[in-house]
Parts: sequence; structure tokens; C-alpha cells
Amino acid sequence: IRGANVEPCDLAFRTDAKSDEWLEEVYNEHNARVLDTVPSDRLLTFNVKEGWEPLCDFLQLPNADCPPIGNDDFPMANNTASLQRLGLILHVLVYTWIPFVTFLAYRLQTFFRKRRGMERTGLKAE
Repeated sequence: IRGANVEPCDLAFRTDAKSDEWLEEVYNEHNARVLDTVPSDRLLTFNVKEGWEPLCDFLQLPNADCPPIGNDDFPMANNTASLQRLGLILHVLVYTWIPFVTFLAYRLQTFFRKRRGMERTGLKAE
């Protein structure tokens, strides 16, 4: 971005050292450049609060394919409840595999020790 003195990778790796004003300036300059560059028939300026209709119109979808206005099924993948649920699932997965693997290793070790002991004594394993 020309006016904000943005170096390559600044926006990806070094934004914590930048002020909020700098970030806002870069954001606004980027949006202005997109609006100036992209032809209006190929650009949708969209606010999710508007619902499905503007998006469906822009994509030239028939009304039958577009959910009705006011539909509560508008995707909200990053809401608080879903992120908390995902965090809980990850915690369960991370912390349950350790006892499971430990138990499995113990059982395998016991099995092979028992089997080796039977082979030494000449008994058949059941």
C-alpha cells in the first residue's frame, strides 16, 4: 500500500508494533484502492447485517435459491458459543489421548510379558 509505508509482510507479522491509527489508515487505503481498481459490476460492497438478498442478487441466483429475508440461518461460524464448544472439544481430545495411550502401552506390555513367560515354560498361550 503506497501511502502508509507498508513493507512486505508488515500486515502479516508486525502489526503489534503499529498504532491503531496506522492500521486504520492502511485498512482505509486498501479499501479505497479496491474500490478504484475493481469494476463496479464485479465488486459487491456487502454488510452481513443486510442478510442474503444482496449477495444472492450479486451472484445472480434465482429467488428460489436464496434464503428468505430475515432467515436466522445466516452463517455465523465464529460466534462465541461455537468457539467455546470447539475449545472444549480440543481440550478433551488433547487430554484424553495421554491416559489412553498410557493404558494401551501398559496392557500391551502385560500381554507380551505374559506371553513370553508362557513360551519359556512351554505352556500354550490362550
